[in-house]
Amino acid sequence: MPDHVRLCFSLLRHPETTASYRLEAVMKDIKGVAAHRIVKLMKIPFVWQEEYFDHVLRTYERLESAMEYIRQNPVKANLVASPELCRWLWETDDYIG
Repeated sequence: MPDHVRLCFSLLRHPETTASYRLEAVMKDIKGVAAHRIVKLMKIPFVWQEEYFDHVLRTYERLESAMEYIRQNPVKANLVASPELCRWLWETDDYIG
């Protein structure tokens, strides 16, 4: 999407401890890497907004609903005729552990 990003992912446990990765740290890393690449590729200043919105998906049905919402987002924005035509959207059949 030209003006926002939607992600669906699970936080994993740290391999050397029993602690989970923190959502705040993961989002900071994602934003940092993405901003660096956008600035490098597009040669423009780029800054993320500080906030992000998260939702815990506790059931398979909610996960499927969220994934379909993400798939349809570029269609609803009239960027593509179908989700399959969106070059920035990819899926995997094994997104449920």
